[in-house]
Amino acid sequence: MSLCIKIKKIFLFLLFILLSKGIVLAQYMEHPVTEELFPENEPVLDTIYVAKNLSVDLQEVARRITSWAITSRFPTARLFDIQIESVLPVSYQTKLYGEDYEKGRYTHQNRIRVAVNLPFIRKKNWISTVAFRYKYENTGFSDIENVSLKYPQVHHDDPLKSHFYVGSLINTYLSILFNKPVAYNLILLGEGSQHGLERVSGIVLANMILKKNDRTALTVGLAGFINSRLRIPVLPVFSFDYSFTDGWAFSSVLPAFIYMRKTFDRNGRLSLGSEFNSNNFYLYPEPGNYLFNKTEIRPGIMYEHYIHDKIILTCKTGLLYVLQGQLIPENKTSADKILKSKEHITGYWNIGFSYSFF
Repeated sequence: MSLCIKIKKIFLFLLFILLSKGIVLAQYMEHPVTEELFPENEPVLDTIYVAKNLSVDLQEVARRITSWAITSRFPTARLFDIQIESVLPVSYQTKLYGEDYEKGRYTHQNRIRVAVNLPFIRKKNWISTVAFRYKYENTGFSDIENVSLKYPQVHHDDPLKSHFYVGSLINTYLSILFNKPVAYNLILLGEGSQHGLERVSGIVLANMILKKNDRTALTVGLAGFINSRLRIPVLPVFSFDYSFTDGWAFSSVLPAFIYMRKTFDRNGRLSLGSEFNSNNFYLYPEPGNYLFNKTEIRPGIMYEHYIHDKIILTCKTGLLYVLQGQLIPENKTSADKILKSKEHITGYWNIGFSYSFF
């Protein structure tokens, strides 16, 4: 069996895993992962932190452990990025303390995301970057019904408007272990809302490149979380990239995403596959502060195109399936959630513009 056929079978198998409702990792993830933390750029010293999403913890890890990939034409590391996203109307239902509580419908979920990445130290074995992520969200409701006989209905702002931000300091040290390149990362994170800073956390990550050539990149790593809402403080990470001779490439970071990618005339790239995503914002019902987090799987299509020398247009669309939503009290873990929500499958679209400094 040829290598191409084997890789395509692996792609279909991993895609099935990501789309499986009962995937084990989804039970533990507070913030699932989506995209690379290492940019698709040579050499290793060009490793720069990048994030397009406002999720943290596992999200940060995924972006730092992807392989130093085969092509640098579409780097993940971008100085500035802005995205506009909209989710189609969808029905939802919730359980409070394990009992049926509320059902209704989201009429719209519109988001604006802004990301800035500023590397300020780049030495032979050391890279330091500061990054800032901001998200504005506007959510509309309809047909809200309280189905609980025990708990009173909570008032909803309609539309519900929220602001979420994450600031981070990323330090990466590059070394050799067992004759293999290794990147050690210390990531300090602070997140909050329009009401101020809510949480400070950290990630320690070690990632080893097992294989790297013109067509293949394979990495494995281990991440540890400090002051995280995850149920488990340590997680293994894995990435594999392979470039075919016909312009197609297989790219995966687990537990994050899998894609088959096709490059067109150097200025365009098409990606087909699926990714984990999460959406977070803080709520302030009386009494106390809470984080509302949704764990999502997004199978779909993405197209990136250079509209200028360093300006990239990105368009994404596909299905959106919420594995679970949860309301977590301040300074608690996902095991202490008080509310769970479910949604039907719906669709979404996303358009973004970014400026790449490579």
